[in-house]
Amino acid sequence: MRQPPDPHTAAIAIGIIPEFVQWVETTVHVDEALFDEERAYLSRAVTVRRREFTTARACVRRALAPFWLDRPPMVPGVGGAPPWPDSVVGSTTHTDGYSAAAVASVERARSIGIDAEPDDALPDGVLELITDQWERDYHCSLGRGSAGTAWDRLVFSAKESVSKIQGQGPSRAPPYAGTPRKLVPAPAG
Repeated sequence: MRQPPDPHTAAIAIGIIPEFVQWVETTVHVDEALFDEERAYLSRAVTVRRREFTTARACVRRALAPFWLDRPPMVPGVGGAPPWPDSVVGSTTHTDGYSAAAVASVERARSIGIDAEPDDALPDGVLELITDQWERDYHCSLGRGSAGTAWDRLVFSAKESVSKIQGQGPSRAPPYAGTPRKLVPAPAG
């Protein structure tokens, strides 16, 4: 069963998240008690990063509640993925003014990868780091027919989501290895 909506929910995920996934999102900062190891991890982080990290952990706590699970310490490990309780898979994302967590039982899902990004062009040089020439040519052609969509950022977000999925498996692949190369826009209308 889904989390009941609250006044802080952005609700953009309605209709795209499977029913068996517990989805919690917010557009406001939410305080969350952190574990000692999380506070140590954030000791040199800037205020914005600490707030995003804390709010994402609050989303995790709420997403784990239907599974009768407490939120464990969630310090990113190898590849940046935080540990999850053995009976679930999950993913978090946070960006300026938005945080979310998605959790599912291991009986229903092998992994989850979510990412939220602003709909703005990537900083110079980033696209070249995460794509090959074919991908850049293809996604530039999408941009010519879809004004208003930052396709480079969408490609980055899709690859980030897949990277999170790969990081939950038994062997950790390099970031973006084997990620989908082609995004297809939905038909208009």
